[in-house]
Amino acid sequence: MKRRVVISGMGVVTSLSRRVEDLFDRLCRGESGIRGLQRIDVARLPVKFGGEVPHWSGDGHIAPKEAMSNSFGFGGHNTSLIVGRMRA
Repeated sequence: MKRRVVISGMGVVTSLSRRVEDLFDRLCRGESGIRGLQRIDVARLPVKFGGEVPHWSGDGHIAPKEAMSNSFGFGGHNTSLIVGRMRA
């Protein structure tokens, strides 16, 4: 059985950008979104850098209760995944 897929839109929430066009441009320029972590305490972690989304908040995009129920134990950090999906 053949299945067809239709892409009706794209949305991103990344460490480089929250706009698809801007993300594409920055990737083409070879920019990296990996930098020192600021939003969590890294004192006891072996790795102190990552792809954190700067100035990110799920407020206004997703209800706090839903954000926590979809966080899979990461304290709401996966709300960026949910909002990216919603923007598509």
